[in-house]
Order: sequence, then structure tokens, then C-alpha cells
Amino acid sequence: MTDSQLPDVVPLEYGGKWIAWTPDALHIAGVGDTPQAAQLAAEEAGIAEGIVEWVPPADEGFIGGTP
Repeated sequence: MTDSQLPDVVPLEYGGKWIAWTPDALHIAGVGDTPQAAQLAAEEAGIAEGIVEWVPPADEGFIGGTP
């Protein structure tokens, strides 16, 4: 796998926010405080259908299952 096939590293400051990934799930296309804001940011960046995901705060642990 080359570096171009690896997903972006999510910056710590995105913890507690929503991010929208490109359709290939490799690049962050938008970020926001709500899923809608992240999707809107992705649309403004030219990504019509991003994959939206919540990022837990960096100081919260998570091991499988439901947070």
C-alpha cells in the first residue's frame, strides 16, 4: 500500500466534531460541529456525497462496541 492509498490522519483538534470523508474514505473533505455542517463543508469543497463520521475527543478511550 502506498502513502496515497492510506487514509488521512485525523488531526487531534477534530476530536468531538464531525468529519466528511471523500467517497473513497481516504481524504477528509469537510469538518463541522454537526453532521450537516461537515457535509456542507464537503459539498463546498466539491464532494457531493461524503462519508460522515463523528470523531471522539482525543482524551476519550474507545475499545470496540458502542461508545
